[in-house]
Amino acid sequence: MARFHFELAREKDDAQLRALLQASPMEGEVSLLFTREPNYFQAACTEGVWNQTIVVRDQAAGKIVGLASRSVREVFVNGKLSRVGYLGSLRISRACRNRLILGRGYHFLKQLHEDKRARIYLTTIMADNTRVKEVLVSGRAGLPHYHDIGQLNTYVIPLAHKKLPPTGIKITKGSPDMLDQVEAYLGREGPRKQFFPFFDKENFKTSGPLLRDLKIENFLIAVENNRILGVCACWDQSRFKQIVVHQYQGRMKFIRPLYNFWAKQKGYPVWPRAGDSFRYFYVSWLAVTEDRQEVSTALLREAAGEFLNKGYDFMMIGLHENDPLNKSVAVFPNLKIGSRVYVACWPDGDRDFQGLDSRIPYIELATL
Repeated sequence: MARFHFELAREKDDAQLRALLQASPMEGEVSLLFTREPNYFQAACTEGVWNQTIVVRDQAAGKIVGLASRSVREVFVNGKLSRVGYLGSLRISRACRNRLILGRGYHFLKQLHEDKRARIYLTTIMADNTRVKEVLVSGRAGLPHYHDIGQLNTYVIPLAHKKLPPTGIKITKGSPDMLDQVEAYLGREGPRKQFFPFFDKENFKTSGPLLRDLKIENFLIAVENNRILGVCACWDQSRFKQIVVHQYQGRMKFIRPLYNFWAKQKGYPVWPRAGDSFRYFYVSWLAVTEDRQEVSTALLREAAGEFLNKGYDFMMIGLHENDPLNKSVAVFPNLKIGSRVYVACWPDGDRDFQGLDSRIPYIELATL
């Protein structure tokens, strides 16, 4: 009997899945743990309208030593509503990392892929994680083809404990009676970006697991002459997903104390110690008419002010490197963390990949 067995996770695996995440930091200058407490599956539901978690079980030791997720999302592709997959949460216990395990895992994934729920998959890899990139993009051992479509800039923005200047743009909070307007706006603006998530008002009416802890009241709406100019959502996922600092490495070992000294003088939050969690929220669903920078900046400032006195220290937003809205982040002190974005596909998805047009990708950070 083979030592390592691949199968789909079940509810009874919850404790082992969470333990593996606790023991599997994502390496980088800021080494992070992406944990899912108190229940792994509650967090997994936010990754898509349909989800699977693959586990590798060491039958000799009787425990899970690896996991990966496969989900399906409703997004706009070339301006039309479509379903694409997402591959994420790849974790393998350090003692079991080898290409044989990876190859067998992708062979199992390829078997699951035969259900034809998706033909192409999005995935992200930290830009400085060269070892993982080299293995996954090699095309060996039956892996799908990984096509690099650019960098995802993740901005960690500290919330300043001082009054922010007015922007001149009127910002209102979302409300149930604005669901139709927000849905219509995002239905017009969202398709301008590749892979922008579909906004379905029914998800907010039913409070389903896909948008756990996100309500229409968490949306901010920029309005001018009774016309919506932009929207974003402030999504706090701390009740089911956490980001914990594992350790600081490289230049961040030296930058952190200098930044923290400056931050204390200026009224900004400090970078947490190793072992502590970030107190943060995501800026999600960001869409702005004609990518107007002043509107995007106004939305971000309103979001920062809204959560400033609620115990939050940081807000996080992800933007593709070619997105014009990157300029609106530049007005805030921030730490930028880069990840490469890939479209992964087997031969049956090559035509879909080749058919992608030149629209700028939008990768929803909160669902990674």
